[in-house]
Amino acid sequence: MVSLVLATSTPLVWELTTPPANAGTLPTAGVSVAALSTTADAARAGTGPEAGNVERRRGAAAEAGAARRAATEAEAGNVERGPVAASDRGPRPSTRSARIADLDVTPGTAPERLRIPSIGVDAKIGAIGVEANGDLEVPENVRNVGWYRYGPAPGEPGATVIAGHVDSREQGRGAFFELRSLDVGARVKVTDSAGDVQRYEVVARRTYDKSVLPTDELFSRTGPSQLVLITCGGDFDSETRSYRDNVVIYAQPS
Repeated sequence: MVSLVLATSTPLVWELTTPPANAGTLPTAGVSVAALSTTADAARAGTGPEAGNVERRRGAAAEAGAARRAATEAEAGNVERGPVAASDRGPRPSTRSARIADLDVTPGTAPERLRIPSIGVDAKIGAIGVEANGDLEVPENVRNVGWYRYGPAPGEPGATVIAGHVDSREQGRGAFFELRSLDVGARVKVTDSAGDVQRYEVVARRTYDKSVLPTDELFSRTGPSQLVLITCGGDFDSETRSYRDNVVIYAQPS
């Protein structure tokens, strides 16, 4: 069994949008439809004191209509416009999620086999992520281990994280049952899907209460390449059916 909670802040997603061309209306330049309708007969006859005013109003209305059409066409891109300065364009829209589960999968070659001869580990590696409740996923088969696929692949900058079960009530001992006894100086081999082998040497073993696990350090995507192995340890809580601590092994390329 292994349990690891990744605490992440609420994602902030922002987006800027441009209103469509038909989102509003242009001013009517003071044209009154009622005034035009009451004097239409006189204007058509060409007589009466309002005839000249009506014609002028019709001209104004026609100009306003032309202005509206020109503005609409320009907004739709049908009218050729001059270049727009970069400072006038504004920020580009962005809808990229900040959730850890939505991060791009590392493009490097995935690891497939983990070997730690000094404690008898020879385990298949599968790709894992994060569950909906924030726990790090682990393989269903306790004899396999999982590579955190949103982090660096072996040999890349940052921490390559591999997690595994210490044991299971149903399946017995897990692949990392003896991880708590792994000594500094022990050798670790990771074979990737291309057949290449990355070799590491253990430099530290730490036990952390799960509530204070340094996730930022363990899941770093920058800095020197290193291997981080994680499993459960410490006292077993019979109420929660889980161990209270995490055992963490740090290893560097050798």
